[in-house]
Amino acid sequence: ELGRVVGHVAAGLDRLRQVRAFVDGLRTAWDQPIIALEFDHRGSRHMAEGRFREGLTEYRHLVELNQQSALHHARMAEALLRAGLGEPAREEARRAVELDPSSSAAHFTLGWVLQHDLLGRQHAPGFDRGGAIAAFEKVKELEPDNFDARMKLATLLEHDELGARYGDQAGLVRATDLVLRQFDSR
Repeated sequence: ELGRVVGHVAAGLDRLRQVRAFVDGLRTAWDQPIIALEFDHRGSRHMAEGRFREGLTEYRHLVELNQQSALHHARMAEALLRAGLGEPAREEARRAVELDPSSSAAHFTLGWVLQHDLLGRQHAPGFDRGGAIAAFEKVKELEPDNFDARMKLATLLEHDELGARYGDQAGLVRATDLVLRQFDSR
């Protein structure tokens, strides 16, 4: 299509040929007006369309091919959470951190997952507030300029252990301080 390049790259023996064909397609496309370049992950597409079994199968396949990849375990954790499978999501997020303790992305995913209950509901009773705070604090330590992590932490601090917003006065003070320091440093 004019202005659109679509590439499908699958893991396996043909990967190098597929990547080369994709790059050749990009080279040709550079001579055309490009409106957007978009990479669409099959697992993500399945999940977005409500086909959780197929989406999780795609993510699981990537984890199996890349068992030592914190990134793939983190993505699997996010997919499991989206499917409402909080306990396995927590396991995958913790595995990502174990595989790469210096990865701010792995800690971010752990914080995101822990701020949900076991059914995938954010700040609902049963979420691990303390664990989520610790994970986002670690992201701040590893990547001090990560704005998204600071704002997620501030929002998390606004909630008490049961998930009630503005229920923790000390947390509110910390959240306010965190946000003000973020904007003062800009």
